[in-house]
Amino acid sequence: MIDEIFVLFCSNIRYKPGTIVCSLPKDADSVEIRRDHRKVPERNLYKVHAHEYYEVIYTPTGNIKYYIEGNVHFLEPGDFLLLKKGEMHTIFVEDDTPCQRTDILFFPEHLVGPKTDLLLDFLDDRLPGQNNRFPAASIPNDHCRWLMEQLCVLHSDVGKHACLTALLWQLYRAYPKLKDTQEHADDLITNVIRYINTHLTEPLSISGLCEEFFVSRAQLNRKFRNSAGSSIWEYVLTKRLLLARELLRKGIAPSDACTQSGFSDYSSFYRAYKEQFGFSPKEYQHRYCTVKKR
Repeated sequence: MIDEIFVLFCSNIRYKPGTIVCSLPKDADSVEIRRDHRKVPERNLYKVHAHEYYEVIYTPTGNIKYYIEGNVHFLEPGDFLLLKKGEMHTIFVEDDTPCQRTDILFFPEHLVGPKTDLLLDFLDDRLPGQNNRFPAASIPNDHCRWLMEQLCVLHSDVGKHACLTALLWQLYRAYPKLKDTQEHADDLITNVIRYINTHLTEPLSISGLCEEFFVSRAQLNRKFRNSAGSSIWEYVLTKRLLLARELLRKGIAPSDACTQSGFSDYSSFYRAYKEQFGFSPKEYQHRYCTVKKR
């Protein structure tokens, strides 16, 4: 089942700006830990991408800069970063200092405990690219670091989910007093991204965005690519495909998922979906449902 889920979600995904990159956790019911320790790190570690899962990132050493939805977050040693599904991001190392990252990949429906409903709201109750970073000084760092260490050594999924829930609870408690320490790449692009996400299922065009924000097409295209790392259309397309995939997993018919995710005609949706994921919408839904029933 693990191999089937891995193939189901990862087949034929290519690395290029604006695409959905990186695999899902190999077993959708588990918590997966990925460590990235580099003595001589590459400066630009990844292309701009988004995930279908949620992610907690811990940086014990190194100076790492995350570009998330047009905003910049500088991670210092001991900081935590929280990414929700669909947040477009990339990673840039500030200097040649050895850097370490530990990534926790998970799906929130498998959290355990009596207050998971609060955590579920917390994970999504945030504008894209806003307040992702939790500075070491804002959380009980020793306790959070210990929970990260336990997640890396535990073999039981139940134990991993329990530690992950405890870690998210510490981030949840710190969130109300969290000061927004991010450095905005560009207020214009922050507002454009917010507008796109708010109106994702409605007709969107570059000319319409130019009229909405009183900016020329050339200026908007240039600023958006510099801040978000992709073209406007690549960004919109990726977001709509992620939404469509989520609808398909809920059992929505492909034709309805097409219209409900903002596509104007099924043929364009079909081609974009198959190019992005390697499966047609109907094939994906059939394979996903088959795997989930096992």
